[in-house]
Amino acid sequence: MKYTNAVNNNCSAVTSFFKNTLLLYTAIMYITPEAMLFVLPAGLYFYMNGTLTLAHFITCIILSFGLLSPLIQAMTYTDGIASMGTIIN
Repeated sequence: MKYTNAVNNNCSAVTSFFKNTLLLYTAIMYITPEAMLFVLPAGLYFYMNGTLTLAHFITCIILSFGLLSPLIQAMTYTDGIASMGTIIN
């Protein structure tokens, strides 16, 4: 009985955690790669108008690719830390 209660409490804690964080995590995972859909057209628009140099435009493209992987990794760590806090409580 004691083990069953511990398993049920753990299950409810994990379920509660995912209900609170999964929507935000999923939204960010879909929106972040879509940032290139904004960077390329906006950059081309500003480049064609002469308000953005080619060097700055290429820098923006490189930065938008370079920020994706660390952001996903940081979100993974955040999920781990949040789940530990939920389990401890």
